[in-house]
Amino acid sequence: MTKEDVFSLIIYIGMLGIALTVGFLVVMPAFNNGSLFDDSGARIGFLLGAIIVAILFNAILLEGGHLIGSKLGGYTILSFNLLGFCYYKEKMDDGSYKGKFKFPKSFDGLTGETQIYPNKEKANPMFCVFTPLVLFLLEIVAMYISIIMIPDTVNGIANDLNWIKYGLIIFATIGCMFILYNYFPTRLDSLTDGYKLTLLTKKINVEAYNEYLTILGLGLVEDETKEIKTFDELTDFTADVNMLSVYQAMIFDKYDYANTLLEQMILNGKLSKYTVLEAKIEKAFIYFLTENNEEMLKKYFNETFNSEERKYIKKVNCLQTLRLYLLFEGLIEQSKSEIEYCKNKYKKLKDNENLALANIEEKLYLKALKRIETKNNN
Repeated sequence: MTKEDVFSLIIYIGMLGIALTVGFLVVMPAFNNGSLFDDSGARIGFLLGAIIVAILFNAILLEGGHLIGSKLGGYTILSFNLLGFCYYKEKMDDGSYKGKFKFPKSFDGLTGETQIYPNKEKANPMFCVFTPLVLFLLEIVAMYISIIMIPDTVNGIANDLNWIKYGLIIFATIGCMFILYNYFPTRLDSLTDGYKLTLLTKKINVEAYNEYLTILGLGLVEDETKEIKTFDELTDFTADVNMLSVYQAMIFDKYDYANTLLEQMILNGKLSKYTVLEAKIEKAFIYFLTENNEEMLKKYFNETFNSEERKYIKKVNCLQTLRLYLLFEGLIEQSKSEIEYCKNKYKKLKDNENLALANIEEKLYLKALKRIETKNNN
């Protein structure tokens, strides 16, 4: 289990703790003393309805905050995903953009994902990070005021407005759960605003973040004539930009240059475990593309990755690991069934990927297939 998995588990337990605390200490007493519905069916219907509407409302608040913050910060919206309903802009051959809808099964966020790129020189990502928090705090203040203005009883009789009061309590509770997840200051199982905040306080990370979004937004990786900026000072954000240079180098067979950048990440010592693993996977991918000896390939794979990392790769949960696993199965194990599995999995993973990254991954995936076909023909 990675550090990100451990923190994610802790946060999910914390979110559950908030829900149970409010449920048992606030809502259940209202049921028991007759302040809120007498019929058990009405109570269940109220709880389910309030929870569903509260989740939807707070999801809109979170992703809407990203949308508003992106506009305030000087960014162009490429796609907006809310609970799996995604509107995105696809670039046409004539350079124009056409709006489309899709339903990806995954996204990098608790309730959705907003993909952007800067449309001015000094775009400020802090607007995107803080706007959802401001909206959540306004929600909690507004609901607190509403709650204290609605008494449980009026002249000794249960208030007819109690369902509104306790509905607002449920809304605020779920809002607090979202805040806990989204603003916890470390990487979880998605790229949260709290994690971004810890990095974007450094000027170089703001520069790298905007550079990364620009490169992807304009599709510069796939253009050999466009030189991508690389950073000597490595952080998780600057490493992301350098990784785009790695992708460009791999697409155009500049493997020595790609390996130089990857080795700098692997040996840096200050990057997150996740970032280093990404670099190790890409370095192994290049090795599998260029080395013909099966024994050397197998030895390299086993010596480069520990047992936990090998399990992660073989789970094939992203396009990056799929490419390497495809080469492993095609060149070492020579398993036709696993190769077919990878081909089928590729189609599903590609549909859920950022459009720009999906185009990059397609080119690298085709390199892997060509490598396997070349071996089989020899």
